[in-house]
Amino acid sequence: LLTTVNHLKERRSRRHRSDVRALQAERDLALERVKVLEKELQEMHMKVIWKSESWTPTVVDTLQQVTQERNAALGKLQELQESLGTAHNGGSERTEEAPRVSNEAQTDFIGIRENFVEKDSLKELRDEIERIGSRLETEILSRQNAEIKCQKLEEMIHNFQKRINGITSDCSQA
Repeated sequence: LLTTVNHLKERRSRRHRSDVRALQAERDLALERVKVLEKELQEMHMKVIWKSESWTPTVVDTLQQVTQERNAALGKLQELQESLGTAHNGGSERTEEAPRVSNEAQTDFIGIRENFVEKDSLKELRDEIERIGSRLETEILSRQNAEIKCQKLEEMIHNFQKRINGITSDCSQA
């Protein structure tokens, strides 16, 4: 009877030791996984920081460039309007050799030219604004996706740490 009790105690202690070893192995694997996830999270944070630091100046620079181009186009438009206006006003001083154009034809031509220049400039500006807007939206979406992924990784790390703490406390109680 005494030998049976000793054998049972020995089996129980072997089983307990094997359970503890299995828990320690699981804990070690979880710790390794946590380290990998923490490293990945840190890399993602660095990427997000790097992108955010380089992202804002690029958009601002592009916006300034578009604004300057728009102002240059508007300045060119005014110059063309003024030059066409002076050509229209100076028409009475022409010599007889130059072909005469009626006032009505001149105003029609000026209107067409102004509309053509304005429409081209406006179309170019609108296209550029659309391109900038689409780039901005894609950058915002990629940044949001990165932030969501970072949050998920942080949650996974937190859950792994809880599991590790639970395993460690189970091992210490045993």
